[in-house]
Parts: sequence; structure tokens; C-alpha cells
Amino acid sequence: MALSLLSLPELSEADPQLAGEGTLDPVGLAPIADRLAELLVPGVRSRMQRIRFLTAAAVGAQCSSDLIDSSMAEGGPTPSIAFEWIVLEAFARRDQEFKCLSEFGVAGSAKVRQVVLKAKGRLDPSNYLKAPNVFGFTGVYLPLARDFGVLKDDRRAGRAAPELVRAWEQDQGLEGFTDLVAGTPGRQFAEQLRKAVSDSMAAGQCAAPLRNSFLDQICETMHPGKIGDREGRLLRDWLESPDQAVRSELAQSVLEIDGGTEQEVFAQLLARGPSPDVERRLQVIVDFERFARTLLSGFDQLRALSTAEGSKPITTSGIANDPVLKDVVKMLPGLYSVSYRSISDLDPLLAEKLTSRFQGFADPLSVEIFVSQVLSHHDDVQGRKPPGGKRPWFERQGNGWVIRRDYRFDVVREKSVDVNELRFIHPYRMSAMSRFMDDLQS
Repeated sequence: MALSLLSLPELSEADPQLAGEGTLDPVGLAPIADRLAELLVPGVRSRMQRIRFLTAAAVGAQCSSDLIDSSMAEGGPTPSIAFEWIVLEAFARRDQEFKCLSEFGVAGSAKVRQVVLKAKGRLDPSNYLKAPNVFGFTGVYLPLARDFGVLKDDRRAGRAAPELVRAWEQDQGLEGFTDLVAGTPGRQFAEQLRKAVSDSMAAGQCAAPLRNSFLDQICETMHPGKIGDREGRLLRDWLESPDQAVRSELAQSVLEIDGGTEQEVFAQLLARGPSPDVERRLQVIVDFERFARTLLSGFDQLRALSTAEGSKPITTSGIANDPVLKDVVKMLPGLYSVSYRSISDLDPLLAEKLTSRFQGFADPLSVEIFVSQVLSHHDDVQGRKPPGGKRPWFERQGNGWVIRRDYRFDVVREKSVDVNELRFIHPYRMSAMSRFMDDLQS
């Protein structure tokens, strides 16, 4: 299967669902894609890049879970956020020596550099990540941590945390950390971390001591790219657990392919002859992406046509003979039908959701009706976005529409619309899985 390249957008530190006017997912395809990704690799998320942050979150929870109740009572920063401040400040202040912050996949690295290295400040709620409970490393890795039993929903240490932390402490020469064994280097480090977390919670900003020895120990033991042998074996065992057979097979398979964009990875995985269950899930996603890409191509073509007209409205009669739109309306019903049948076999409830949102594109439409329908659909999608709805990208003017300036379609930057190529428009977490396995075999 020949699949085309796709450059996924770089996401900012801010939550795209909380900021701006809903600049992603203009036709509401993402919830279906997210569910399909969860059926493929449960617990993994596209933002996850370095699995060692799962261990860091476990270490923080192991030494400071008992502080959660006090943070809830006082309304200050939580132990997990205070711990993130401490770790990331250590990474920044000792980056020249250890290159922790320079590693790929460190959440919040750009912001930490600005605050700690350029402004010479301390991390606090006003200068850390927006929505830190979502985009700090604990929040990013929380779905997988819950899946493994490492963290609970409230971020306390879970049933599996001691096993992971013990593997880490043995690799790092910090025996006694987990069980707070008197007279051990592990207990000493655990008490230093706990005090730094407690002091930071009380101060409302990172209050970790700036002693190089303390910062060095954090960098040495939590470096994102330096996983210990015992820790690595345990994390790999969890990823390859037969309890999640599909994820296990994919974890092993990604080590044997050449990588590339997600659609190229899918093509390689399908070509290898996977198990029937894995093959079915991969093919469901390919079928959905063909429908999704074509629907979005129609919407993007409207953006391109309106951009070319400037402030002059586009009308249904004026664009009825556009060749791209004619291809879209010709292809959509068949692609919808294939995707619906494919999803129905895997997850009937998800097929119902597909029907409830996209049934309007299941039957043959004229270009004129498609234009009105897809723009009405877009208005509805925008109106549903949190917290209270977002403005549509198009504004109605008379009997036509004009694309708003911020959403004009730059053909040079975004590539001309081609409905005949398959370009995945959603991430399916395979890049995260590949990165995990690369780290765990090194």
C-alpha cells in the first residue's frame, strides 16, 4: 500500500481545546479517531514521547502522596505539580552538564528555559504551563500510569508504583528509597525530595534547594534518555503484557519496521502479516482516514476557494463546477459506507457515533447541497467545543460565505487539496510507541 507523507502540526504548550477559537478539528472527526487509537494502543497518547517520565511520576508519587490531602485542604499547588517544578528546574539549571532539558520530548522545556535560564526565576503557577494538570509530564503520562497501575486517578502512588520505583532505585544505587530504610542513600534522597515538594507547596513556587549536589542527583537519576536495566525490563514487560494483546504485538512489531509517518508505519505493519485482530484494527483506521481525509479535503477546498476570492463571498452556484468538490461528493458516500461497516465490526457503539455525526454525508449529494451541509456541520462542531462554543471559520454574507482571515487556506504552506491521496490527518500514537521501544532497547 503506497501512502503519502503527512506533516502533523506542532502543538503549543497551551491546550488547543482551551485556547483560541478551536483551531483544530473543524469538522469534528477527532473523537472517532481518538477512540480508534485507544482500541489500538490503550493508555498511550500522542503527546507521550519518553516513557521514562512515567518512572519520574512514580518516584514523585512514592515520596509525596501523603501530601495530597494537605494540598486539597489548602488549595495550593498539588504535590505532582510541585515535583514537576523541581525536576524541570534541575534539568534546566544543570543542562550544560547533563543535557536533560535538551532531550527530545521534555514537556514544557521551552517555557522552563525562558523562566529559569533567561529570566533567572523560579517556576510557579503564573509562569508554568497552562493547564499543568494536563500538560505537565504527570498529566501527559497519567493515562498509561493508570493503565499500568502506577498512579491512581488522584495521582497518588498506585499498586504497581513500588515495583517500578524499586527497579529504578536498584539501578540508581538508591536502595531504601521506596521503603524508607533507615541509614540508606535511598531514604536520604526520598526525604530530600519530599521536603522540596512540601516547601514548594507552601511557598507557591519551586523552593527546591539550589545545591548542585541535589540538582545533580535529580538529573543523574531521572535523565529522560537513560533508563536503567531493571527499570527498562519492567516497563517493556508491561508494554508487552499479554493482558493487552494488540498493544503487545504492536510494541514488538514497531522495532522491526523502518518508521516514517503514521500512514507509512501502518502500511509496513499491514504488509508484515499481523494477527487478525491487529490487522482488523489497523484496517479500520485506514478506512476511517480515507473518509476523514476526503471530508476534510472538501472543507479545505472551500477555504482555498474563499481565500482566493478575498472579501468576495463564495456561493453554492459559483463553485458548483469546482473539480475538487465534484470529486469529493462523488467519493464520500462510498468511503462513508466502507468506514461504517468496518467500524461496526469492531465497535458497534462507535459506529452509532459515526452515524449520529456524519450520516448527512452517507448519501450522494450535489456540490451545492454538500457545501451548505458541510458548513452547517462545521458551525455545529464549533458550537459544541468547550467551554462555551467557538466561532465558525466562515462568516455568512448574503447568500454566500467568507473565510475569516485567521483561517484562510495557504496553498503553498498547506499543500493543494488532493482527494486521491491518503494522508492521515489524525495521530494514532504509533510514533509514541516507536519512541518508547527505541528508548527501552537502547
